Amino acid sequence: LGASRFILKPTDPEEFIGIIKEVLVERELGLLPAGEISIDKETEYLKEHQARLIRKLGDKIIELEQSEERYRSLIACAGDAIITIDAQGNILSWNDAAEKIFGYDSGEIIGKHFSLLVPDELRHEQDLLLQRLKEKKLIGCLETFRKTKEGALVPVGISLSLMRDKRGREFGISAIIRDMSERKKAEQFVRDIFQSMG
Repeated sequence: LGASRFILKPTDPEEFIGIIKEVLVERELGLLPAGEISIDKETEYLKEHQARLIRKLGDKIIELEQSEERYRSLIACAGDAIITIDAQGNILSWNDAAEKIFGYDSGEIIGKHFSLLVPDELRHEQDLLLQRLKEKKLIGCLETFRKTKEGALVPVGISLSLMRDKRGREFGISAIIRDMSERKKAEQFVRDIFQSMG
């Protein structure tokens, strides 16, 4: 299209001005050939450019869909409940393991506040957890209890981490919740054996 120079950003302002002066001097000396203005050529170029952009966008969409499908498959087959929560505390995602542990299917729980899973006597714990999470950005396996759809208490191990966007702004929390019922039963069984020994 008749470009004389390409300047890559970022460029030092003095270098930028120097390049422009060079081009102006070459033009005054008649060293730059006059560009041919052709609407047909320009239209053809723009069509090719648009087609390339559409192909790149299509490839990127396919890549994102594949990445999302891998993520979904991984989450679906996980043995632990994997839940994401937005900044207001509403549940954004809910995997099969979460459904198995708590009894809610995704249609019932997505969009509801996570406090639905917290026993009334442990409500105070939530503020402390959020405060610790803000300070540490990550909480390892914390043992506590959560409430099922039927109201039963389940012993769980919870790991929390803050979700951040590319700019580092917090936009939610991801939680991995492990059902500790079997482990607690095994621990109680071992305790009972030791207590019954002479």
